[in-house]
Amino acid sequence: MQEYQTFIFSFLAVIVFVLATYLGFLLNKLRIQKQVNELREKELEQLRSQREMSIKESIIILSRAVINKQCEVSEGCLRIKKLLELIDIDINLSQINAIEQVYDEIKDFAYLDERNALSKQEKFNQDKKRFAIEDKYEPAVIKACQQLLASLDQ
Repeated sequence: MQEYQTFIFSFLAVIVFVLATYLGFLLNKLRIQKQVNELREKELEQLRSQREMSIKESIIILSRAVINKQCEVSEGCLRIKKLLELIDIDINLSQINAIEQVYDEIKDFAYLDERNALSKQEKFNQDKKRFAIEDKYEPAVIKACQQLLASLDQ
């Protein structure tokens, strides 16, 4: 009987040892996986930050171009509005209301291939409307661009 007890005890000790070793292996694997996930998360955060900085830089360039009349007001508004949708910045929406208004009025205008497909008269009519919108909102858009610059240059 003593012989069987020693054998069973030894057998159980081997099973416990194997299970403990396997558990240690799994815990080590889990630790490594956590480290890999943390590294990936840091890389993703760094990429997000770089992307946000690039978008902010583009908004700054466009705002300066509108202010300095190097870019048409309508084009600047279209681009700035689309870029602002991509990032989360702390700005009062009333500050950029003029950009939103111009965008809303010209967002359905034809551009690129659609514009090329228009007749000369349709292009002329669209340009006439666009120029009227630009004349109407230009001072407010320039002010909005200046406020954007002030917000982003901090």
